[in-house]
Amino acid sequence: MEFQLFTSEYVQRLTGGDSEIERHFTNYFSELLQIKLRRSLRSSQSIEDIRQETFLRVFSALRRNS
Repeated sequence: MEFQLFTSEYVQRLTGGDSEIERHFTNYFSELLQIKLRRSLRSSQSIEDIRQETFLRVFSALRRNS
């Protein structure tokens, strides 16, 4: 994936719940997160559960602090 600059407009759209930006953000960081999780977890289901929970918490925190 190509390097992304996270401009204030991008962050505002992410905070505002823009589904296109949320999808991009999730895709952008998913592989990195999975690589990190594979180091300590063997179960693909556990990795997927934690990945989803991580993004849920990120999006919730962004909306809480907006």
